[in-house]
Amino acid sequence: MDETGFLLDSPSPERAGAPASERRVFTVSEICAALKATLRETFRDIWVRGEISGYKVYGSGHGYFTLKDKDSCLKAVVFQRTRTRLTFEPEEGMEVLVRGSLDMYAPRGDAQIIVEEMEVRGAGALLAAFEQLKVRLAAEGLFDPARKKAIPYLPQTIGVVTSPDGAALRDFLRVAHRRNPNLRVIVSPTRVQGPEAKGEIVRALDRLEELAKTTPLDVVVLARGGGSLEDLWPFNEEAVARRVAACAIPTVSAVGHEVDFTIADFVADLRAATPSAAAERLAPERAAVLNTLESWARRLAHGARAVFHECASRYEHALASRGFDSVRSRTEEEMQRVDDLERGLRESQRARTHALGERVRDALLNLQRSRPEGRAAEAKERLSQLALRLARAARNGPAKHGERLERHAASLNNLNPLAVLGRGYSICTAEDRRTVLRDTARVRLLDRVYVRLHRGTLGCDVREKE
Repeated sequence: MDETGFLLDSPSPERAGAPASERRVFTVSEICAALKATLRETFRDIWVRGEISGYKVYGSGHGYFTLKDKDSCLKAVVFQRTRTRLTFEPEEGMEVLVRGSLDMYAPRGDAQIIVEEMEVRGAGALLAAFEQLKVRLAAEGLFDPARKKAIPYLPQTIGVVTSPDGAALRDFLRVAHRRNPNLRVIVSPTRVQGPEAKGEIVRALDRLEELAKTTPLDVVVLARGGGSLEDLWPFNEEAVARRVAACAIPTVSAVGHEVDFTIADFVADLRAATPSAAAERLAPERAAVLNTLESWARRLAHGARAVFHECASRYEHALASRGFDSVRSRTEEEMQRVDDLERGLRESQRARTHALGERVRDALLNLQRSRPEGRAAEAKERLSQLALRLARAARNGPAKHGERLERHAASLNNLNPLAVLGRGYSICTAEDRRTVLRDTARVRLLDRVYVRLHRGTLGCDVREKE
Protein backbone atom coordinates (compact mmCIF):
# COMPACT_ATOMS: atom_id res chain seq x y z
CA MET A 1 0.00 0.00 0.00
CA ASP A 2 1.35 3.41 -0.88
CA GLU A 3 0.73 6.71 0.83
CA THR A 4 -2.55 7.27 -0.99
CA GLY A 5 -4.06 4.11 0.46
CA PHE A 6 -4.04 2.05 -2.77
CA LEU A 7 -2.85 -1.58 -2.82
CA LEU A 8 -0.05 -1.81 -5.31
CA ASP A 9 0.40 -5.59 -5.35
CA SER A 10 -2.05 -8.38 -6.18
CA PRO A 11 -3.39 -10.52 -3.31
CA SER A 12 -1.77 -13.90 -2.89
CA PRO A 13 -3.92 -17.02 -3.07
CA GLU A 14 -3.49 -17.44 0.64
CA ARG A 15 -4.79 -13.98 1.39
CA ALA A 16 -7.66 -14.17 -1.07
CA GLY A 17 -9.52 -16.38 1.30
CA ALA A 18 -8.45 -14.50 4.43
CA PRO A 19 -10.98 -13.93 7.11
CA ALA A 20 -13.11 -10.80 6.93
CA SER A 21 -11.43 -9.39 10.01
CA GLU A 22 -8.09 -9.14 8.14
CA ARG A 23 -9.42 -7.34 4.98
CA ARG A 24 -8.70 -3.59 4.30
CA VAL A 25 -12.03 -1.96 3.50
CA PHE A 26 -12.23 1.63 2.10
CA THR A 27 -15.12 4.01 2.33
CA VAL A 28 -16.30 5.84 -0.79
CA SER A 29 -15.08 9.13 0.70
CA GLU A 30 -11.60 7.66 1.22
CA ILE A 31 -11.46 6.48 -2.39
CA CYS A 32 -12.61 9.90 -3.68
CA ALA A 33 -10.10 11.68 -1.42
CA ALA A 34 -7.30 9.45 -2.65
CA LEU A 35 -8.30 10.03 -6.28
CA LYS A 36 -8.52 13.78 -5.63
CA ALA A 37 -5.02 13.88 -4.15
CA THR A 38 -3.58 11.79 -6.99
CA LEU A 39 -5.23 13.91 -9.70
CA ARG A 40 -4.10 17.18 -8.14
CA GLU A 41 -0.54 15.95 -7.72
CA THR A 42 -0.17 14.30 -11.12
CA PHE A 43 -2.17 16.60 -13.39
CA ARG A 44 -1.33 20.09 -12.19
CA ASP A 45 -1.17 23.03 -14.67
CA ILE A 46 -1.86 21.04 -17.83
CA TRP A 47 -3.27 22.00 -21.26
CA VAL A 48 -6.22 20.11 -22.70
CA ARG A 49 -7.74 20.50 -26.15
CA GLY A 50 -11.36 19.66 -26.91
CA GLU A 51 -14.78 20.81 -28.03
CA ILE A 52 -17.21 22.59 -25.69
CA SER A 53 -20.48 20.80 -25.02
CA GLY A 54 -23.35 21.76 -22.72
CA TYR A 55 -21.91 25.13 -21.65
CA LYS A 56 -24.01 26.82 -18.95
CA VAL A 57 -23.48 29.72 -16.57
CA TYR A 58 -25.25 29.65 -13.19
CA GLY A 59 -26.29 32.53 -10.95
CA SER A 60 -22.97 32.31 -9.11
CA GLY A 61 -21.18 33.37 -12.29
CA HIS A 62 -19.42 30.01 -12.65
CA GLY A 63 -19.52 28.24 -16.00
CA TYR A 64 -19.86 24.47 -16.40
CA PHE A 65 -19.35 22.43 -19.57
CA THR A 66 -17.91 19.23 -20.97
CA LEU A 67 -14.75 18.95 -23.05
CA LYS A 68 -15.01 16.18 -25.59
CA ASP A 69 -13.31 14.69 -28.60
CA LYS A 70 -14.42 11.82 -30.85
CA ASP A 71 -13.73 9.15 -28.17
CA SER A 72 -14.01 10.68 -24.67
CA CYS A 73 -15.30 13.52 -22.56
CA LEU A 74 -14.13 15.42 -19.46
CA LYS A 75 -16.10 17.64 -17.09
CA ALA A 76 -14.84 21.22 -16.77
CA VAL A 77 -15.63 24.24 -14.64
CA VAL A 78 -14.51 27.85 -15.12
CA PHE A 79 -15.07 29.89 -11.96
CA GLN A 80 -16.38 33.44 -12.11
CA ARG A 81 -13.00 35.03 -11.31
CA THR A 82 -11.51 33.35 -14.40
CA ARG A 83 -14.55 33.73 -16.68
CA THR A 84 -14.50 37.53 -16.35
CA ARG A 85 -10.92 37.57 -17.68
CA LEU A 86 -11.77 35.67 -20.87
CA THR A 87 -11.65 37.72 -24.07
CA PHE A 88 -14.60 35.79 -25.51
CA GLU A 89 -17.73 34.02 -24.35
CA PRO A 90 -17.52 30.22 -24.76
CA GLU A 91 -20.15 28.75 -27.07
CA GLU A 92 -21.51 25.33 -27.90
CA GLY A 93 -19.29 23.43 -30.34
CA MET A 94 -16.34 25.84 -29.98
CA GLU A 95 -12.93 24.16 -30.11
CA VAL A 96 -10.76 25.44 -27.27
CA LEU A 97 -7.45 24.92 -25.55
CA VAL A 98 -7.76 25.16 -21.75
CA ARG A 99 -5.13 25.32 -19.03
CA GLY A 100 -5.86 24.11 -15.53
CA SER A 101 -5.56 21.27 -13.03
CA LEU A 102 -7.53 18.03 -12.65
CA ASP A 103 -9.64 17.63 -9.56
CA MET A 104 -12.31 15.31 -8.16
CA TYR A 105 -15.79 16.56 -7.28
CA ALA A 106 -16.56 14.14 -4.45
CA PRO A 107 -20.38 14.56 -4.21
CA ARG A 108 -20.77 13.14 -7.72
CA GLY A 109 -17.50 11.24 -7.99
CA ASP A 110 -16.65 13.14 -11.19
CA ALA A 111 -13.16 13.98 -12.34
CA GLN A 112 -13.06 17.53 -13.75
CA ILE A 113 -10.60 20.15 -14.86
CA ILE A 114 -10.57 23.54 -13.09
CA VAL A 115 -9.99 26.02 -15.95
CA GLU A 116 -7.55 28.90 -15.33
CA GLU A 117 -7.07 30.02 -18.95
CA MET A 118 -8.89 29.38 -22.24
CA GLU A 119 -7.94 29.98 -25.87
CA VAL A 120 -10.05 29.35 -28.94
CA ARG A 121 -8.88 26.96 -31.63
CA GLY A 122 -10.19 26.31 -35.12
CA ALA A 123 -11.24 28.88 -37.75
CA GLY A 124 -14.90 28.92 -36.74
CA ALA A 125 -14.19 29.42 -33.07
CA LEU A 126 -11.58 32.08 -33.77
CA LEU A 127 -13.97 34.02 -35.98
CA ALA A 128 -16.66 33.87 -33.31
CA ALA A 129 -14.22 35.18 -30.67
CA PHE A 130 -13.02 37.84 -33.14
CA GLU A 131 -16.54 39.14 -33.71
CA GLN A 132 -17.36 39.11 -30.00
CA LEU A 133 -14.32 41.20 -29.10
CA LYS A 134 -14.84 43.53 -32.07
CA VAL A 135 -18.41 44.30 -31.03
CA ARG A 136 -17.43 44.85 -27.39
CA LEU A 137 -14.51 47.20 -28.12
CA ALA A 138 -16.53 49.12 -30.69
CA ALA A 139 -19.23 49.68 -28.07
CA GLU A 140 -16.54 51.17 -25.79
CA GLY A 141 -15.54 53.66 -28.51
CA LEU A 142 -12.05 52.27 -29.17
CA PHE A 143 -12.68 52.32 -32.94
CA ASP A 144 -14.04 55.88 -32.98
CA PRO A 145 -12.21 58.01 -35.61
CA ALA A 146 -12.48 61.05 -33.31
CA ARG A 147 -10.04 59.51 -30.81
CA LYS A 148 -7.42 58.58 -33.41
CA LYS A 149 -4.23 60.65 -33.63
CA ALA A 150 -2.89 62.18 -36.85
CA ILE A 151 0.03 60.40 -38.51
CA PRO A 152 3.02 62.73 -39.23
CA TYR A 153 3.56 63.42 -42.93
CA LEU A 154 7.36 63.27 -42.77
CA PRO A 155 8.40 61.38 -39.62
CA GLN A 156 12.08 61.42 -38.69
CA THR A 157 12.14 58.44 -36.28
CA ILE A 158 9.92 55.35 -36.44
CA GLY A 159 9.55 52.59 -33.85
CA VAL A 160 8.72 49.12 -35.21
CA VAL A 161 7.20 46.32 -33.09
CA THR A 162 7.96 43.07 -34.92
CA SER A 163 10.13 39.97 -35.03
CA PRO A 164 13.76 40.90 -35.79
CA ASP A 165 14.10 37.76 -37.93
CA GLY A 166 10.88 38.11 -39.96
CA ALA A 167 10.45 39.06 -43.61
CA ALA A 168 8.10 41.88 -42.54
CA LEU A 169 10.97 43.87 -41.02
CA ARG A 170 13.20 43.34 -44.06
CA ASP A 171 10.45 44.51 -46.42
CA PHE A 172 9.72 47.57 -44.27
CA LEU A 173 13.39 48.62 -44.04
CA ARG A 174 14.04 48.02 -47.74
CA VAL A 175 11.15 50.24 -48.87
CA ALA A 176 11.61 52.93 -46.21
CA HIS A 177 15.35 53.44 -46.73
CA ARG A 178 15.00 53.39 -50.51
CA ARG A 179 12.52 56.24 -50.34
CA ASN A 180 14.14 58.13 -47.46
CA PRO A 181 17.75 57.12 -46.66
CA ASN A 182 17.83 59.49 -43.65
CA LEU A 183 14.88 57.83 -41.91
CA ARG A 184 15.74 56.43 -38.47
CA VAL A 185 14.10 53.12 -37.49
CA ILE A 186 14.16 51.68 -33.95
CA VAL A 187 13.09 48.02 -33.63
CA SER A 188 11.44 46.79 -30.43
CA PRO A 189 11.75 43.00 -30.87
CA THR A 190 8.95 40.59 -30.04
CA ARG A 191 7.43 37.33 -31.10
CA VAL A 192 4.49 37.77 -33.45
CA GLN A 193 3.06 34.25 -33.29
CA GLY A 194 2.25 31.73 -30.61
CA PRO A 195 0.82 31.87 -27.08
CA GLU A 196 3.69 33.99 -25.71
CA ALA A 197 3.40 36.69 -28.39
CA LYS A 198 0.53 38.55 -26.71
CA GLY A 199 2.53 39.53 -23.64
CA GLU A 200 5.69 40.27 -25.62
CA ILE A 201 3.88 42.67 -27.98
CA VAL A 202 2.51 44.59 -25.00
CA ARG A 203 5.98 44.81 -23.45
CA ALA A 204 7.50 45.92 -26.78
CA LEU A 205 5.06 48.84 -26.89
CA ASP A 206 5.91 49.67 -23.28
CA ARG A 207 9.61 49.86 -24.16
CA LEU A 208 9.01 52.24 -27.07
CA GLU A 209 6.80 54.54 -25.01
CA GLU A 210 9.45 54.64 -22.29
CA LEU A 211 12.11 55.42 -24.92
CA ALA A 212 9.96 58.28 -26.25
CA LYS A 213 10.41 60.12 -22.93
CA THR A 214 14.06 60.79 -23.80
CA THR A 215 14.28 60.22 -27.59
CA PRO A 216 11.93 61.85 -30.13
CA LEU A 217 9.72 59.12 -31.63
CA ASP A 218 7.18 60.19 -34.27
CA VAL A 219 5.19 57.01 -34.95
CA VAL A 220 5.01 53.30 -33.98
CA VAL A 221 4.37 50.51 -36.51
CA LEU A 222 3.10 47.01 -35.65
CA ALA A 223 4.42 44.84 -38.48
CA ARG A 224 3.91 41.18 -39.38
CA GLY A 225 3.70 39.21 -42.61
CA GLY A 226 0.72 37.21 -43.75
CA GLY A 227 -0.51 33.94 -42.25
CA SER A 228 -3.54 32.00 -41.13
CA LEU A 229 -6.06 33.31 -38.64
CA GLU A 230 -4.31 31.31 -35.91
CA ASP A 231 -0.94 32.80 -36.88
CA LEU A 232 -2.26 36.36 -36.70
CA TRP A 233 -4.23 35.78 -33.50
CA PRO A 234 -1.87 37.64 -31.10
CA PHE A 235 -2.97 40.86 -32.83
CA ASN A 236 -6.59 39.95 -32.04
CA GLU A 237 -5.97 39.64 -28.31
CA GLU A 238 -7.81 42.11 -26.08
CA ALA A 239 -4.66 42.98 -24.11
CA VAL A 240 -2.83 43.96 -27.32
CA ALA A 241 -5.81 45.94 -28.62
CA ARG A 242 -6.14 47.95 -25.41
CA ARG A 243 -2.39 48.64 -25.27
CA VAL A 244 -2.37 49.92 -28.86
CA ALA A 245 -5.39 52.14 -28.14
CA ALA A 246 -3.68 53.57 -25.03
CA CYS A 247 -0.37 54.31 -26.79
CA ALA A 248 0.52 58.01 -26.57
CA ILE A 249 2.47 57.81 -29.86
CA PRO A 250 0.58 57.65 -33.20
CA THR A 251 0.28 53.99 -34.24
CA VAL A 252 0.13 52.20 -37.60
CA SER A 253 -1.06 48.58 -37.87
CA ALA A 254 0.62 46.72 -40.75
CA VAL A 255 -0.30 43.10 -40.02
CA GLY A 256 -0.76 40.40 -42.66
CA HIS A 257 -1.75 40.85 -46.28
CA GLU A 258 -4.23 43.28 -47.78
CA VAL A 259 -7.20 40.93 -47.18
CA ASP A 260 -6.30 40.28 -43.54
CA PHE A 261 -7.94 42.29 -40.77
CA THR A 262 -7.12 42.18 -37.07
CA ILE A 263 -8.49 43.94 -34.00
CA ALA A 264 -5.23 45.92 -33.92
CA ASP A 265 -6.17 47.38 -37.33
CA PHE A 266 -9.36 48.85 -35.89
CA VAL A 267 -7.84 50.43 -32.75
CA ALA A 268 -4.65 51.75 -34.40
CA ASP A 269 -4.60 55.33 -35.69
CA LEU A 270 -3.95 54.05 -39.24
CA ARG A 271 -4.16 50.67 -40.96
CA ALA A 272 -1.70 49.76 -43.71
CA ALA A 273 -2.42 46.78 -45.95
CA THR A 274 1.14 45.40 -45.60
CA PRO A 275 4.44 46.37 -43.93
CA SER A 276 5.68 47.62 -47.32
CA ALA A 277 2.57 49.79 -47.68
CA ALA A 278 3.25 51.26 -44.22
CA ALA A 279 6.80 52.14 -45.29
CA GLU A 280 5.49 53.84 -48.44
CA ARG A 281 3.03 55.91 -46.38
CA LEU A 282 5.60 57.00 -43.78
CA ALA A 283 8.48 57.64 -46.23
CA PRO A 284 7.08 59.56 -49.23
CA GLU A 285 9.40 59.91 -52.23
CA ARG A 286 11.12 63.20 -53.00
CA ALA A 287 9.02 63.78 -56.13
CA ALA A 288 5.82 63.35 -54.16
CA VAL A 289 6.99 65.80 -51.52
CA LEU A 290 7.92 68.37 -54.19
CA ASN A 291 4.54 67.94 -55.88
CA THR A 292 2.81 68.53 -52.57
CA LEU A 293 4.86 71.66 -51.88
CA GLU A 294 4.14 73.00 -55.38
CA SER A 295 0.44 72.39 -54.86
CA TRP A 296 0.53 74.27 -51.56
CA ALA A 297 2.45 77.13 -53.23
CA ARG A 298 -0.17 77.40 -56.00
CA ARG A 299 -2.99 77.43 -53.48
CA LEU A 300 -1.20 80.11 -51.44
CA ALA A 301 -0.60 82.29 -54.51
CA HIS A 302 -4.21 81.91 -55.60
CA GLY A 303 -5.44 82.88 -52.15
CA ALA A 304 -3.13 85.89 -52.02
CA ARG A 305 -4.35 87.12 -55.43
CA ALA A 306 -7.95 86.68 -54.35
CA VAL A 307 -7.34 88.71 -51.18
CA PHE A 308 -5.52 91.44 -53.15
CA HIS A 309 -8.32 91.73 -55.73
CA GLU A 310 -10.90 91.89 -52.96
CA CYS A 311 -9.02 94.68 -51.20
CA ALA A 312 -8.50 96.57 -54.46
CA SER A 313 -12.18 96.26 -55.30
CA ARG A 314 -13.20 97.55 -51.89
CA TYR A 315 -10.74 100.42 -52.22
CA GLU A 316 -12.03 101.41 -55.65
CA HIS A 317 -15.59 101.18 -54.40
CA ALA A 318 -14.65 103.52 -51.55
CA LEU A 319 -13.08 105.96 -54.00
CA ALA A 320 -16.27 106.03 -56.07
CA SER A 321 -18.62 106.46 -53.11
CA ARG A 322 -20.07 109.70 -51.79
CA GLY A 323 -18.59 108.95 -48.44
CA PHE A 324 -15.13 109.33 -49.92
CA ASP A 325 -15.97 112.87 -51.11
CA SER A 326 -17.06 113.67 -47.57
CA VAL A 327 -13.82 112.27 -46.18
CA ARG A 328 -11.79 114.20 -48.73
CA SER A 329 -13.60 117.41 -47.85
CA ARG A 330 -12.96 116.79 -44.16
CA THR A 331 -9.34 116.03 -44.93
CA GLU A 332 -8.92 119.31 -46.76
CA GLU A 333 -10.51 121.19 -43.87
CA GLU A 334 -8.11 119.51 -41.42
CA MET A 335 -5.17 120.41 -43.69
CA GLN A 336 -6.27 124.06 -43.65
CA ARG A 337 -6.62 123.86 -39.89
CA VAL A 338 -3.06 122.58 -39.60
CA ASP A 339 -1.86 125.46 -41.80
CA ASP A 340 -3.74 127.94 -39.58
CA LEU A 341 -2.22 126.43 -36.45
CA GLU A 342 1.26 126.63 -37.94
CA ARG A 343 0.73 130.25 -39.00
CA GLY A 344 -0.67 131.18 -35.60
CA LEU A 345 2.25 129.47 -33.89
CA ARG A 346 4.76 131.46 -35.84
CA GLU A 347 2.94 134.79 -35.27
CA SER A 348 2.58 134.07 -31.56
CA GLN A 349 6.26 133.25 -31.29
CA ARG A 350 7.25 136.46 -33.08
CA ALA A 351 4.92 138.58 -30.93
CA ARG A 352 6.16 137.04 -27.70
CA THR A 353 9.79 137.47 -28.71
CA HIS A 354 9.13 141.12 -29.70
CA ALA A 355 7.41 141.84 -26.36
CA LEU A 356 10.28 140.37 -24.38
CA GLY A 357 12.72 142.42 -26.43
CA GLU A 358 10.75 145.58 -25.71
CA ARG A 359 10.84 144.83 -22.01
CA VAL A 360 14.58 144.33 -22.16
CA ARG A 361 15.09 147.64 -23.95
CA ASP A 362 12.84 149.43 -21.42
CA ALA A 363 14.87 147.94 -18.62
CA LEU A 364 18.11 149.15 -20.16
CA LEU A 365 16.72 152.68 -20.59
CA ASN A 366 15.54 152.78 -17.00
CA LEU A 367 18.94 151.60 -15.92
CA GLN A 368 20.63 154.34 -17.83
CA ARG A 369 18.32 157.02 -16.38
CA SER A 370 18.83 155.93 -12.77
CA ARG A 371 22.50 156.02 -11.85
CA PRO A 372 22.39 154.87 -8.19
CA GLU A 373 24.41 151.71 -7.70
CA GLY A 374 21.66 149.83 -5.86
CA ARG A 375 19.09 150.31 -8.55
CA ALA A 376 21.64 149.43 -11.19
CA ALA A 377 22.31 146.06 -9.50
CA GLU A 378 18.59 145.37 -9.17
CA ALA A 379 17.97 146.24 -12.80
CA LYS A 380 20.91 144.13 -13.85
CA GLU A 381 19.46 141.12 -11.97
CA ARG A 382 16.05 141.68 -13.52
CA LEU A 383 17.67 141.96 -16.92
CA SER A 384 19.42 138.60 -16.39
CA GLN A 385 16.12 136.94 -15.46
CA LEU A 386 14.42 138.38 -18.49
CA ALA A 387 17.26 137.17 -20.68
CA LEU A 388 16.89 133.64 -19.24
CA ARG A 389 13.14 133.66 -19.81
CA LEU A 390 13.67 134.88 -23.34
CA ALA A 391 16.17 132.07 -24.05
CA ARG A 392 13.87 129.48 -22.48
CA ALA A 393 10.89 130.68 -24.50
CA ALA A 394 12.94 130.67 -27.69
CA ARG A 395 14.08 127.10 -26.94
CA ASN A 396 10.88 125.46 -25.65
CA GLY A 397 8.18 127.33 -27.48
CA PRO A 398 8.76 125.91 -31.00
CA ALA A 399 9.19 122.37 -29.62
CA LYS A 400 5.89 122.51 -27.71
CA HIS A 401 3.94 123.86 -30.63
CA GLY A 402 5.80 121.49 -32.98
CA GLU A 403 4.51 118.48 -31.05
CA ARG A 404 0.94 119.75 -31.42
CA LEU A 405 1.56 120.24 -35.12
CA GLU A 406 2.87 116.63 -35.48
CA ARG A 407 -0.20 115.22 -33.66
CA HIS A 408 -2.56 117.08 -35.97
CA ALA A 409 -0.55 115.94 -39.00
CA ALA A 410 -0.70 112.27 -37.86
CA SER A 411 -4.48 112.50 -37.37
CA LEU A 412 -4.82 114.03 -40.80
CA ASN A 413 -2.70 111.29 -42.37
CA ASN A 414 -4.89 108.55 -40.80
CA LEU A 415 -7.92 110.12 -42.43
CA ASN A 416 -6.26 110.34 -45.83
CA PRO A 417 -7.45 107.44 -48.08
CA LEU A 418 -4.49 108.00 -50.37
CA ALA A 419 -2.25 106.71 -47.59
CA VAL A 420 -3.21 103.21 -48.71
CA LEU A 421 -0.97 103.75 -51.73
CA GLY A 422 1.90 104.29 -49.37
CA ARG A 423 1.58 100.67 -48.16
CA GLY A 424 2.38 99.24 -51.57
CA TYR A 425 -1.01 99.30 -53.30
CA SER A 426 -1.63 101.01 -56.65
CA ILE A 427 -4.56 102.06 -58.89
CA CYS A 428 -4.56 101.04 -62.54
CA THR A 429 -6.64 103.13 -65.01
CA ALA A 430 -7.32 102.93 -68.72
CA GLU A 431 -5.79 105.22 -71.30
CA ASP A 432 -8.35 107.93 -70.50
CA ARG A 433 -6.90 108.01 -66.94
CA ARG A 434 -10.43 108.00 -65.48
CA THR A 435 -11.67 104.43 -65.90
CA VAL A 436 -10.41 102.19 -63.07
CA LEU A 437 -9.45 98.72 -64.34
CA ARG A 438 -10.80 95.80 -62.24
CA ASP A 439 -10.66 92.90 -64.73
CA THR A 440 -8.01 91.85 -67.27
CA ALA A 441 -10.82 91.11 -69.73
CA ARG A 442 -11.22 94.88 -70.28
CA VAL A 443 -7.59 95.20 -71.45
CA ARG A 444 -6.01 94.02 -74.67
CA LEU A 445 -2.35 93.37 -75.40
CA LEU A 446 -0.37 96.55 -76.24
CA ASP A 447 -3.08 98.76 -74.67
CA ARG A 448 -1.79 101.81 -72.83
CA VAL A 449 -2.60 101.86 -69.09
CA TYR A 450 -1.55 104.16 -66.24
CA VAL A 451 -0.56 102.92 -62.76
CA ARG A 452 -0.86 105.46 -59.96
CA LEU A 453 1.64 104.86 -57.16
CA HIS A 454 2.12 106.56 -53.81
CA ARG A 455 4.42 109.05 -55.53
CA GLY A 456 3.86 109.55 -59.21
CA THR A 457 2.18 107.69 -62.07
CA LEU A 458 3.59 105.09 -64.50
CA GLY A 459 2.51 104.79 -68.15
CA CYS A 460 2.66 101.12 -69.19
CA ASP A 461 2.01 99.00 -72.30
CA VAL A 462 0.31 95.64 -71.68
CA ARG A 463 2.65 92.77 -72.69
CA GLU A 464 1.11 89.83 -70.87
CA LYS A 465 -2.24 88.88 -69.32
CA GLU A 466 -3.02 86.22 -66.66
